[in-house]
Amino acid sequence: MNRESLLNAIAAGVDAASAQLKPGNGSHDVADCVPHGATRRTGKTTIGTLIGVSLGPGAPGLITRDAWAQLQRRDAAWVYPARSGKTPSYAFDIVSRARLQPPEEHAQLLFPMTHNGEKLAAAWLKAAHAILPWLEAGKDVLFLVEGDASTYATFGHLARTVQQLDADIPVRTIAGVNSFTSACADAGIALAEQDDTIAIIPAAYGVSAIDRHLKDFDTLVLMKIKPLLNELLDWLEQRDLLEEAWFIERSGAEDERHLSGRELLTLRDTKISYLSLMIIKHPHRVRGERIKGCLKKDRAVPADTAAAAGTDVDANANANANPNATASNSTSNSNSTNEATACAVTRK
Repeated sequence: MNRESLLNAIAAGVDAASAQLKPGNGSHDVADCVPHGATRRTGKTTIGTLIGVSLGPGAPGLITRDAWAQLQRRDAAWVYPARSGKTPSYAFDIVSRARLQPPEEHAQLLFPMTHNGEKLAAAWLKAAHAILPWLEAGKDVLFLVEGDASTYATFGHLARTVQQLDADIPVRTIAGVNSFTSACADAGIALAEQDDTIAIIPAAYGVSAIDRHLKDFDTLVLMKIKPLLNELLDWLEQRDLLEEAWFIERSGAEDERHLSGRELLTLRDTKISYLSLMIIKHPHRVRGERIKGCLKKDRAVPADTAAAAGTDVDANANANANPNATASNSTSNSNSTNEATACAVTRK
């Protein structure tokens, strides 16, 4: 299912889920659910804020100060995602290992692992209705998220659904350390250097899609590689990239594991965590043309400086206008004047 089809299915799912809600099953009746035209208040009332609290990939030490301060609050409610009632919440596990105590009001929200738009929308809608009573009563709700709340996280879906139901609910996101930057630190490698290009790809797109990106990017970050592991190992061997690949599982957790090079072959036919990723470097990539240069800032040059520089300023302007001109005058100008320049960003 492509992105457009998935979004259409999700929209249809919101409508279907809304129609299935019955009075008494939650704090809001069917009439309160307006996914395609949110209601707004007419009077002044105090409402709570939905806050996405990023916790980092797993190590309690990677929780930011901003997130930590929010987690100290006793006047807010906590909610945290889980894939099923039998699977514990990884986000809640992070705060537990940080020895943070939940407030009196906290709850687990279920979000199934599926690409079915209707099922996803129904889960988001159910979760939104679960937290709306707190928000509409003026209580802030902290949605705990492993990694970063803006990167492959459920928080964005929940926030949009809540605001579809009540457009007045404010939303805030607290940034966090994501899994792939943490994984690079764990493996002792740089994610990118100088003007390297990076692609972050959910491995579910398949090896063929990953292979197509190889020619355009210096670093590939492959997320959620569990169902594609054996195919990835075959592809790495075929492309002679084993020595440029790193596998990181449950970065930041107590049972974190990382392998590289030919060690990766020991993973074949084994079970790995859903929280696994792979970082691949492509050191021999042929790069395209990059635009380089310096752009002058519009800043007045003192008269005495301009006089001392003589005709070098004009020469520099001519050199910029004519790419075939010699660089001697422009070099002399940069050494003899105080004219400010701003280097253009190198692009590909």
